[in-house]
Amino acid sequence: MSCFDFFIYDIINKIYLKVISMKKFFYEFKTFALKGNMMGIAVGVLIGAAFQGVVTSLTEDILSPIIGLFIRQNFDSLELHVC
Repeated sequence: MSCFDFFIYDIINKIYLKVISMKKFFYEFKTFALKGNMMGIAVGVLIGAAFQGVVTSLTEDILSPIIGLFIRQNFDSLELHVC
C-alpha cells in the first residue's frame, strides 16, 4: 500500500464518519421534533401569530377610529417623545 493509497483511504474514512454522524444527528432531531411537546409548541406559535394579527387589526381598524372620534384626534399623526 503506497502513501497515496493510505491518503485516499484516510479521506474516504473521514467522509464516511461525517456521513454517519449527520445521519445520527438527523435521526435524533426527528425523534425530538415529533415528540408531543414540540408539536404543542409549534401549534402555540401558530395560534399566537394568528391572535396577534386579530388584535392588531382590532386595534388599528376598530378601536383607534372610535376613540379618535370621541377625542377628535387623528392617531396617525400622534407621536410620543421620550427623553
